[in-house]
Amino acid sequence: MASLLQDYEPDSEDMAEVLRHEFEAHINRNLQNPGLGWKQIASIHHVSVQTVQRLFAGTGHGLTGLIRKAHLRAVHRDLADYGTAHLTITEAGAKWCIHDAQWLAKAFKTEFGLTPSEFRKSAAAGISPDTGLVNHGPKAMRQS
Repeated sequence: MASLLQDYEPDSEDMAEVLRHEFEAHINRNLQNPGLGWKQIASIHHVSVQTVQRLFAGTGHGLTGLIRKAHLRAVHRDLADYGTAHLTITEAGAKWCIHDAQWLAKAFKTEFGLTPSEFRKSAAAGISPDTGLVNHGPKAMRQS
């Protein structure tokens, strides 16, 4: 096995995949950083902005789309979390660098099928928006 690894030389596609994963991990660690974007990621990883753009060009969502989705998922988690129930929806968005409430409402509904307030109400009631099941301990009952 060691000889196989010794002779292994990654090709450019392998390196691109490694870099994409590293960039995604960086994004997830820095979602609350308002400067998160092309330039910051390129600078931190010692590559050009063009390299970052090229790596995400064929992914179907691009780096900006990836960052937006990660921000939306973070807001989604906060709205479902009892520990952050004291935050307004606008505050939850701002915590994750989304400062446009109208954009948040529209993007959230597009991504998750519910407005942020609908999602928060269903989460508070213990209803899974995905399945329509009410959570009553280990058993769940279907909502009518």
